This record gives sequence, C-alpha cells and structure tokens, in this order.
Amino acid sequence: LYQLDCGANKAKVPGAGLSPVALGGPVLKDGFAAVSCVKDYMLGSADKSGDGKFAYAADTLPNVSIVNYADVVVKEDRESMSPIVCFQFCRSVPDMQFFGLTQGRYCYCTPYYRQVAGDSSDCDAVCEGEPTSVCGGKTKSSIYEMHACADTSENL
Repeated sequence: LYQLDCGANKAKVPGAGLSPVALGGPVLKDGFAAVSCVKDYMLGSADKSGDGKFAYAADTLPNVSIVNYADVVVKEDRESMSPIVCFQFCRSVPDMQFFGLTQGRYCYCTPYYRQVAGDSSDCDAVCEGEPTSVCGGKTKSSIYEMHACADTSENL
C-alpha cells in the first residue's frame, strides 16, 4: 500500500471532482505518500456540491471540486478515519492526485492542494481509526499524494 518510489502526475485537471462519484469504481491508484501539513485553500473553497457549496470560489478555481468522504459514503457505511481508509476511498475517484485529512476524522480527495497562510498550529489530531497516526489538525490538513505504479495490474 505504501509504494513511495513510483512518481505521480500532479497536473491540475479541469473538471476534476465535478461528476457524481460512484462507490466501488475501478482502482486508479495503488500507493500513497505523506506530503505536508498545510492549511489547504481547496478544503474551504473548492467543495462544489457538498456542505461547502455556498463557499465555492468559482472565480478563482479552474472548474474543479474536492470530494468529501462524508458526502459520498452514507453514515452507516462510514469507517473510523485513517490515512488508509481515506486512500481506499480516494483512489477510485477519477482525476484526483491527493487526499487530505483534517480534525482527526474528515477525509477529502483533491486534484491538487493550495497552501495558504495559516496559524502556527500543527497537524496533531489523532486519527479516529488509527490512534498511532495523525489526521490533520484543527485548521490544517495532512496532505498525501496518490500514485499508480507501472506494475499496477500485476499488484491488484
């Protein structure tokens, strides 16, 4: 699951996240790696169809949207959050290159992330589903990149 040396396509893909997400779709990524702890502009401004749709910054985003785990997975089917749970959700969402975790329990998929000025807080929120891991912080996101290795079909 943690294949780190495959590289990643980090292109900004117009239209990413705008189509309805179907659970159980094809697996598009087979590895992930931690990138950073940042205050991510995308989390607050790029949710076009979920709870954040009224804050969507259409004038500054190139027609993209994040996809929130809680907006797609019905409550009774949700798992306690961890980096692996978030990756397993996001790896089948088309055109997504990153995922973020925040406040110990929230997961979102994003085609890219945009670091903005934040406070001096850290990513120190313990993951609900994996107490030995950190899932963001009160205002910051733990960002992970996802990638597909050349031998994906052999590994799956």
